[in-house]
Amino acid sequence: MFNLNEAIAGWRANLAQRETCRPPDLDELEGHLRDEFENLAAPNLSDEERFLVAAHRLGAPAPLAGEFAKINGAAIWGNRIFWMAAGLLAWFVLEPLAAAVSKGCVLVAALKGFTPNELGWVAFLSKAVVLGGMLLLLGRAAVRSALGAKFGELVTRRVGQVVLFGAIVGATVVLWLLDVYIVPLAAARSMDLAHFGRMSSSAACASMAWMAVVPTVLAIAVIRLRPSRPREIED
Repeated sequence: MFNLNEAIAGWRANLAQRETCRPPDLDELEGHLRDEFENLAAPNLSDEERFLVAAHRLGAPAPLAGEFAKINGAAIWGNRIFWMAAGLLAWFVLEPLAAAVSKGCVLVAALKGFTPNELGWVAFLSKAVVLGGMLLLLGRAAVRSALGAKFGELVTRRVGQVVLFGAIVGATVVLWLLDVYIVPLAAARSMDLAHFGRMSSSAACASMAWMAVVPTVLAIAVIRLRPSRPREIED
């Protein structure tokens, strides 16, 4: 049985996939679509036929998206740049954290008498677990509307922007110091030169393997998550 709200939701989702229509634009278009639907009240037309005719009069999704692309071009590119910058920023914060934890795990494993090969696996796997766990937590937080609304409210205020910027810079500096100075210094003071050399060699090999894995994972993600072609509404 035809459901008008479900049909409009699908029509709206089809437009939303094209990225050129912002939520206020979709609200306005939905209002026009509902008005057209109501104006087509006739005994010889079913609700589904009225919806299809109203959608046809309003315009096919592709031309509509093209028109809004001209209007919202700056906003679209601003949104894309925002997410690229957010991704880079997240990487600059999470990567030193994962590296510091990885070096700490390698230090503990080296003191426990692990072999160089085992130390390499500890360095690689510990870093992968930390990064994967943090990305999973960020992904779960992003899909929760309440958390997203609170974050959006925070970054729209001047005080919130200053606090967020300061927290990110502070965390990045602290994590960088942990990764570059504190953990290596603790390792150098807690073991002899031979053990420190084996640990450093294993960590370097793990870093080289990581540099090969990350681009591969990102390439697979880009291929799997590429935007699908929106489905057109048939007349």
